[in-house]
Amino acid sequence: MASFSYGEVKAATGVLILASLLLIPLFARQPAEMILLFALSAGLHYTLLRMNISVVMVALIVFALQYADRRPVLAGLALAVATVKPQYGWLVPFFLLNSGAYRCFAVAAIGTVFLVAASVLAFGWEAWPAFLGIFSDPDFKKYALGVTPGSLSLQATIGKLGGSDGLRSTIQMIAMTASAGVVLFLPRRWSREARIGVMLLASAAVASSFLYYSWSLICAGLLFMLLAMPRWPVSMQAIAGLVW
Repeated sequence: MASFSYGEVKAATGVLILASLLLIPLFARQPAEMILLFALSAGLHYTLLRMNISVVMVALIVFALQYADRRPVLAGLALAVATVKPQYGWLVPFFLLNSGAYRCFAVAAIGTVFLVAASVLAFGWEAWPAFLGIFSDPDFKKYALGVTPGSLSLQATIGKLGGSDGLRSTIQMIAMTASAGVVLFLPRRWSREARIGVMLLASAAVASSFLYYSWSLICAGLLFMLLAMPRWPVSMQAIAGLVW
């Protein structure tokens, strides 16, 4: 990227974001009008304003979940790339085990190791200790535990309600562990679309970092729930409208 100008990189990122917004509902087998509505929803403004690539990672995850059985190699490689945003994919391995998509699981694991090795060759081994050291830096901890207006994660919500840092971290870890168990043992009699929808919505609920530009993860979950439940009760429609 350093070989290109700022304008060129920004334009390419914008195109990638817009393409992802079109692909997510396409992977969810939605009609053309739903694809257009999804691409033009309110979250588009925030995503382009920040030029955040979260929606790209969501598109890769949605593709992988939908094609884990039919295209396990491509799906696994997509997941390996999506590890750039690991907070969105915490529940993906448990879903793959629940679905019996072991080839996809293996390819994703091998692909991730390969990308780590490639980064070591490109930037040197010292880049990883420097990166991991950030998480123990006092300034980073202050930022990570800070309660920002745009943060919608569980731990941030508890902080907004006055919860201490210890309480926030404890509840966050409990929620992440419990959700992993729920996804791992989702009833196989449920349709694949229903299980994907539940997993995506649970991922949004327990993501350690979830800001307003991460809205596409919730919307993707709703799109799959729409496939599983063509007729929604009024309460579900109201919730979906609020998310929109």
